[in-house]
Amino acid sequence: MRKVYVTQRAQDDLELVSFGTRTDSRTRMGQFDEIVSAALKEIGKNPTSGTRYVLGGLDKSEPPVLVFREAWTFHLKSVHPTAVHRLLYRIVNGNVEVARLLHDEMSVSNHLPIEWLLELVHIRAA
Repeated sequence: MRKVYVTQRAQDDLELVSFGTRTDSRTRMGQFDEIVSAALKEIGKNPTSGTRYVLGGLDKSEPPVLVFREAWTFHLKSVHPTAVHRLLYRIVNGNVEVARLLHDEMSVSNHLPIEWLLELVHIRAA
């Protein structure tokens, strides 16, 4: 099993959703925590079990070539049928870095971590 790192931003997302479920009921809050734990275990066991999302950028080489970095989403629906969130993560040196918890209505491209985008810019500038 690979190590799963949850970034501060992802922890903030989880806490925000957990706070919302806490106001609804303790049972629902506990259920959400169990769903997230099961999802984190699953992507720790099999990081490619999610859906691949390809980030692209142009490289400055002649002729220009596209440089790609992969991001993944794992829908919590895989763990619980009524879930409406997904984890946004990437595989780094064989381990998993979870960057965000996104609601179904949130687009991946609008919520990519700035660090990931800066890495693409850095690759392009090199």
